[in-house]
Amino acid sequence: MKFGKVDTEFYAPDGVSFEEAAERTTILGVGAHPDDLEIIAIPGIVNAYHDGGHRFFGVVTTSGGGTMRSGDYAGRTYREMRAARSREQKEAADIGKYAGLLFLQYESNEIKDPMLTDPDADLQAIFEAVQPDTVYIHHPFDRHDTHVAVSLRCISALRKASAATSWKPKHVYGAEGWRSLDWLVHYDRAILPVRDTEHLSDKLIQVYKSQMMAEKEFDLAARSRRVINATYEEARMIGAEHEISFAVDLTPLVLNPKMKVEDFVAQTADHFRADVLSRVSRFSSVSPDWSSQE
Repeated sequence: MKFGKVDTEFYAPDGVSFEEAAERTTILGVGAHPDDLEIIAIPGIVNAYHDGGHRFFGVVTTSGGGTMRSGDYAGRTYREMRAARSREQKEAADIGKYAGLLFLQYESNEIKDPMLTDPDADLQAIFEAVQPDTVYIHHPFDRHDTHVAVSLRCISALRKASAATSWKPKHVYGAEGWRSLDWLVHYDRAILPVRDTEHLSDKLIQVYKSQMMAEKEFDLAARSRRVINATYEEARMIGAEHEISFAVDLTPLVLNPKMKVEDFVAQTADHFRADVLSRVSRFSSVSPDWSSQE
């Protein structure tokens, strides 16, 4: 299979071909950078790790060479950082027993360039080849520009892949990354339990030493957010789950290609706005009208 970049790289922990890895995959994640998969797709990764009937395949769209540098990585060149992050991502694939891993090797500015169509063609080809049951991508409410660009390219590619084949994914989740999704109203929020008794998530994130050197505890932050989600999910619910990832269900956007992403996003935000305003309106009489006081 040909891709837009000549240095696109496929890796399988057990050495199988891309075709073999695609054939056995049931869960696919697409992340913008090395280490994004281990955050946004962790429900699927943990599920596949423990369930012999599922296998996880990861796609990393950018090289990651432009990352921040600190500690032992201060002064490293772009090429050195790119190589380091690739090694880390492969180590995560080894630990997580991924079915396969594909590095598309684009730069962030290329992913964000609407005139460049190669990433869309690559993603469509991947979806058509793998045809997973479940897909994890970045959500369109994220505050990282590259994450949003990858999310929108994935939605477009999923639509095209579905139109070109008889395959349709059962679930497409836009998962938490650089913005949490606890604000979504309950009917817009997908609840994804992470039953990680072996702390696989910590082991996966901790391989990214190039990122941890920046004094960011991504392992603690990612797990803590899931624990917080589970604790505060419902006030009157005894905690049935210890860790929960929230996601927005993007499957309707894939199944209905006529729906604009902008309309979907606006509608979801309007649900949150209506929920907050309705609650404030119901109880506004219990507090004094401060606007009438001088």
